Amino acid sequence: MIDPRLDDPSIRLVSPCPEPEVDEARRHINPLLLPIRAADLLRYRDENELCAEIEWCWAKAGYQLGREVDLAPGNRIDFFANFGIYHTGYRTYRLGVEVKVGGPQRDVARQLLRYAETGQLDCLLVITTDARHSFSWFPRPPGIPLFAFHLPAQRDLSKTTCRYSALPTGIRWRHVLPEPDR
Repeated sequence: MIDPRLDDPSIRLVSPCPEPEVDEARRHINPLLLPIRAADLLRYRDENELCAEIEWCWAKAGYQLGREVDLAPGNRIDFFANFGIYHTGYRTYRLGVEVKVGGPQRDVARQLLRYAETGQLDCLLVITTDARHSFSWFPRPPGIPLFAFHLPAQRDLSKTTCRYSALPTGIRWRHVLPEPDR
C-alpha cells in the first residue's frame, strides 16, 4: 500500500509559500500522484509518450484531466484540472501539471514562471524524469506552490506498442477529478 502523504523524497516543494497554501496544494496533488506511483515502471520514447502513459494511469484510476490546455497565448500546459467544477464542496482550485523528460533547467524554470504568471493556476506540479531538474534556480519566486515529482521512468527507444492507444483522444475540458484529500 502506498502512503498517500507527500513525504516521499521524490516529491518536493520547490517554491516557498505559506503553509496553508502548501497544505491545500498537497490535498489536491495527493490523489493524482497515487495512480502514477502505483503503476509499473513507465516506459517512453519522448515527452508526448510519457504524457500519454501518465494519462493512461489516470484513466485506469477513473480520472480525466484537460490535456494541452492554453493558459494564455503561447502558454500551453500539458494537463489542467479545476477541482471546483466537479466537487462543489470545494472552492475553485486550478492545478497545472507539466511533464518534462529533459531540457536545460533554466529553460524549464522560465517556462514554469510563465505558466505561474498567467494567473490561471493555484498550484503547479512538474513531473520530471531528468535528475538534473532540481529546480534550485529561479530568477524570481513563482508566487504559487510549485512541486516537483521525480518519476522513476525508463526511456525506451525500441518501444513499439502503446498500451494507452484505446484511450479516447481530444479530451480537453470534460475531465473528471478525484475527490481531494480532506
